[in-house]
Amino acid sequence: MRPWADVKFRQSPPGGEVIGVTAIREWLPASEKRYGYFKVPLWGREGWISGRFVYTRGNCGR
Repeated sequence: MRPWADVKFRQSPPGGEVIGVTAIREWLPASEKRYGYFKVPLWGREGWISGRFVYTRGNCGR
């Protein structure tokens, strides 16, 4: 998946604590999908990004 907008990187979906906001524009591997959020590695940890703001390819943790 690749974010196309500034998105919140959360501890858990859908309303978990915000770890940070990312504006990266690179492909990230998703290991899980839950409630429309994708679990991805970023900044040396795993967190969740809303699927409303990403382009996907492959099965993306489905």
